[in-house]
Amino acid sequence: YIQDVTNVADKISRQELSVTVQPKSSQDTLNLSMQRMIANLREMLTEIERSLKAVEEQNWVKDSVNQLSLDISGDLPLDQVCQKSLSLIARQIRAGHGVLYVYHADKEILTRGGAFAFDEQDLLAEQFRVGEGIIGQVARELQPITLTNVPRVRQRITTGTVSEPPVTVCAYPLLYDAKLYGVLEMANSEPLQPIHQTFLESASRVTATAIFSALQRERMQELLQQKALA
Repeated sequence: YIQDVTNVADKISRQELSVTVQPKSSQDTLNLSMQRMIANLREMLTEIERSLKAVEEQNWVKDSVNQLSLDISGDLPLDQVCQKSLSLIARQIRAGHGVLYVYHADKEILTRGGAFAFDEQDLLAEQFRVGEGIIGQVARELQPITLTNVPRVRQRITTGTVSEPPVTVCAYPLLYDAKLYGVLEMANSEPLQPIHQTFLESASRVTATAIFSALQRERMQELLQQKALA
């Protein structure tokens, strides 16, 4: 009896929490206590692992957003802001396809500002009106839309070895100061993970800010050119 308890205690000391304790009876207080201790240690270890994973995911999101901010910082033109942000976001969430549309409030249309991993056979709309398609609906509602397991005849994610329809398509509004500056759409060959959703929310805000700044620079250049010609 004492040797059995000693063996169990030795395994616990080596973090072998899969060990099984069998009390001899309801009066076997020592083994019953060992059972409760093992259960508590398992629960504690699970909580620690959950906390470590949460911290790791938070760090990944933070690092990814910081990298995005760095990549699209400076006086980049609008087309480079769109393409650089689209490329990094797509790679971070392992998207097979991606497209970004820039919103023009004066005309209430969205024009294509960048695309990721499309080929010549893919049909991409050059623009959408507000309320038209998923892109236009996101622009109207200013809320993300996610589609899962949607069959597509023409749209496929193509690599050098496979060609298959996407499992998940998500579209996010690009908002700065509560105003729309574009819509980002991503297609994945696997379900979108919560960590990727969190990243997309932050990345959308960073991208919207960069688009706003690029548009402001373009407007300033136009005003300077008009003044020079006056």
